[in-house]
Amino acid sequence: SEFDNGDGTFDRFMTVDLSMDASGPEYEALLMYAWLMVVVWVIGMPLAIGALLYSKRREIEARNTRVGGPELKTLSHLFRPYGRNSWYLAVIDMARRLALTCVLLALDRSFQLPTALAIIIAFLIFHREHGGYWDASSDFFAFACGVLIKASIAGLIFTSASASFGTDHVTVSVLLILANMYIVGLFIYLVHKDSKKGEEKEEEAEEVEEEEEEEEEEEEVEVEVEEDNGPE
Repeated sequence: SEFDNGDGTFDRFMTVDLSMDASGPEYEALLMYAWLMVVVWVIGMPLAIGALLYSKRREIEARNTRVGGPELKTLSHLFRPYGRNSWYLAVIDMARRLALTCVLLALDRSFQLPTALAIIIAFLIFHREHGGYWDASSDFFAFACGVLIKASIAGLIFTSASASFGTDHVTVSVLLILANMYIVGLFIYLVHKDSKKGEEKEEEAEEVEEEEEEEEEEEEVEVEVEEDNGPE
């Protein structure tokens, strides 16, 4: 943050801590530390997670459930939303989250919202064409959440440019609240739908098991009858 001294000079301070000058050795040390953390988190973490998932890709692709076997227990929280062959989406999703948060801070404020809108649109197009979640309902829900993020960013752009567009802040807020209510309702519906499907599958599995048991019992009875009627 800059403060005009009234004589043509400015004093610069850290926005998050106005007691600290935005110049000098302490500021330079903090700046170096910040760039180091950018390398560690923005670049290092996605690469590290990608390497871990790649090392277990065969087990992940061969799993029959979301979480997989005991050997995948420590990594299941990363890939369980995704399909067997789409484990790498965990890295792409992390890149999306980082791009919409800390990466934007490196840009000038006038470019942050347009850049965020471009990023979310690119990821929405990718997700629409690729999919990759464990089931269709998760694909649809993730896409709906992405659309909501895009609408929120567009709302912020319209709000910040209300003088030019004549946008009413209350109208934008109400629309975003309604969109959030729709997403919550959609989530509840999809959870209920999936739980109902799970119950139906369990019932079908029980019926199949009962039929198999009945067939086995009938075969055993037939064998016993044949043995009884056989030559003495």
